[in-house]
Amino acid sequence: MFAANGLVLQSLGAIAALIAGPLAEQGFAPWVESTAARGWLQLIWGSIPGMGLASMYGLTAIILSLVGLGGFFWPVLHRPPPDSTGAVKSAQL
Repeated sequence: MFAANGLVLQSLGAIAALIAGPLAEQGFAPWVESTAARGWLQLIWGSIPGMGLASMYGLTAIILSLVGLGGFFWPVLHRPPPDSTGAVKSAQL
C-alpha cells in the first residue's frame, strides 16, 4: 500500500513538471506580453526572456505564502486534540 502511494505521488510530480512548461509558455507568456501586465511586471523582474515562467513562480510563491500564513494563524491547528473525556491535555515537553 505504501509503495502504491509513493508511486502515485511521484507520478503526480512528473505530470506537474510536464504541465509547467507549456503552461508558462502558452498561458503566462501571452499574459505577460499584454500591455496591462507588462508594465508592473517589468518593475519586478525587469525585461528578461522567460518572464512568463518567472511570473508563474512568483504567483505560486505568493499563493503558498498566503496558505502557510493562514495555517499559522488558524488557532484550531495549534490546539492538541481532546482525549476521550473531552478535556484537553496540556503539552508536556
